[in-house]
Amino acid sequence: HAHRELQDHRHQSACLDDRRAHQARQRSSRQQRRRTHALDRRGLRTSVTEEKLTGRIHGFRRGVTRYPIPGALVYPATSNDLRQIYASDGRSTVTVGTVFPTRDIRAGLYVDALLGKHFALLGSTGTGKSTSAALILHRICEMAPQGHIVMIDPHGEYAAAFRNTGVIFDTSNLQMPY
Repeated sequence: HAHRELQDHRHQSACLDDRRAHQARQRSSRQQRRRTHALDRRGLRTSVTEEKLTGRIHGFRRGVTRYPIPGALVYPATSNDLRQIYASDGRSTVTVGTVFPTRDIRAGLYVDALLGKHFALLGSTGTGKSTSAALILHRICEMAPQGHIVMIDPHGEYAAAFRNTGVIFDTSNLQMPY
């Protein structure tokens, strides 16, 4: 009976040692990586896994990849994190400003992705929607001067912005075929 108890005790100790070793490996792995949450251009929380040794971000995906649980730690994105996230990947972009709160990380829009589907500029009155639309369209026209953009502007907001770069039709110069 004593021999059986000794075997049970050794088995329990071995299991406990295995569990402790597993927990130590998990802690070590967590120490090697840290979870960073930031807001992307669309205001969506993004998860980024960063390897502490190199400081490089791996496996970044836009959007919510994993919802945090209440009480989870949230770390601010560093300027280096933002620089890696917003770095150009070679696709054609137009620069529309800088990523807040930095002054040196450019905010660019992928032209083909932007024009390949519907998009909206949303905001309250006076937040710069018309100015942003004019800026984006000017940058696209600079990038592709042979391209054509048709803008329907029922309130005449953009006439001054495109006076030198576009042809403006209104009731005084528009010829209708009927």
